[in-house]
Amino acid sequence: MMNFKIFGVGEDYTTYIVAQSKEEALELHNSHVDAEWHETIDGVSEVPFEREGRFEAEEDYPNMTFGEFLGKDFVYTEPKVICWNE
Repeated sequence: MMNFKIFGVGEDYTTYIVAQSKEEALELHNSHVDAEWHETIDGVSEVPFEREGRFEAEEDYPNMTFGEFLGKDFVYTEPKVICWNE
């Protein structure tokens, strides 16, 4: 059983955060950025584990799902930024 979800915070420059709730994801995001980049709860959306994206790797940008990116051994302990796009 998973006790976390993946959330995208922001539209233009999205930060992807694993957390238990939108509120936790928002709090972590806002604690890492200047006030001018703060988001509201409306700027937080849940990201399905099956959503595909291109993730930076050592030699390439392979397409994979967010679930594959996290890996089957990922253990949630607290809200954490896992990646972002610019």
